[in-house]
Amino acid sequence: MRQLLAAGREFFSGGLTLFLLRLCGRELVRTGACRCCGSCCRRINLRVGGSWLSSPEQFDRVRRDHPPYRRFVVSGVDAQGLLQLNCTLLQDDGRCGDYENRPPICKSFPTTSLLLCGGVLPPGCGYAITPAVPFAKRLRAAHRRHARKKDPSS
Repeated sequence: MRQLLAAGREFFSGGLTLFLLRLCGRELVRTGACRCCGSCCRRINLRVGGSWLSSPEQFDRVRRDHPPYRRFVVSGVDAQGLLQLNCTLLQDDGRCGDYENRPPICKSFPTTSLLLCGGVLPPGCGYAITPAVPFAKRLRAAHRRHARKKDPSS
């Protein structure tokens, strides 16, 4: 039941946020760079096949079926009842001990969907996710303005 409620909140808050952003001609954009703080390697919630992991048994199946996820261990459960994972390859200096072979969740962190599902960036993270006009949209608008200046009849 807890997972169902969490999924409902995620769908409606994320859907409403996306709707409002699109209405304003904006989208969520990731900026910044990794500061190697290691915060993203701790207390990870993992979503597989559209569902957030909430039991050690689910995580055992993921580890069995997806070898790159064997680097993670269960570290607890969050307030929503979702599993929290820590990476065993995080080094003392905040860097990954197997950077070249890290799984997709690590390569894409942070995705803009993090904010859409109610998540927040870890403290000290060098990234920011903010609403902005996408570059491609700005470029198209600048191109149209430039074309109008060249052809005053349009």
